[in-house]
Amino acid sequence: PLTFKYVREYAHQIKSKSKVEDRTDFTETVFWSSGIKTSTDQGQAFIEFTLSESITSFAVLADAFNVMGALGSTTSIITSVEPFSVDLKIPIEVTVGDKILLPATLVNATANIIDSSSLEVWSGSGLRLSASENKAFGIKLEPYGRGNY
Repeated sequence: PLTFKYVREYAHQIKSKSKVEDRTDFTETVFWSSGIKTSTDQGQAFIEFTLSESITSFAVLADAFNVMGALGSTTSIITSVEPFSVDLKIPIEVTVGDKILLPATLVNATANIIDSSSLEVWSGSGLRLSASENKAFGIKLEPYGRGNY
């Protein structure tokens, strides 16, 4: 009978960091193995690995062979996203006295409704909100939905 021999494996590990909001790990290869044994009854294998902090899609490629030499392969995509994000469309240039409109897209990438009674907006130094502009408004985002404000 043939015996399975463990060859080589790389599984990405997240390093501890000082601030949770700092994204510093952009590792591209998060898992690699030259030999994963599948179950004899179902022909399945389960692996675990940690994604890097890249907000992107990862390609999954699997090649296999059986004891008779038959070959098989498949590909898939794993998408890594933030559970909630805000995308502001900021102008490239502004001049003193310009009124800046900042359209914001809020994205809910979770399976839950985000229903907030209010979202507050404030300005930093050197900027001020117009007196006529709302400084707080309600939001509701459906699961895997987005809203433009």
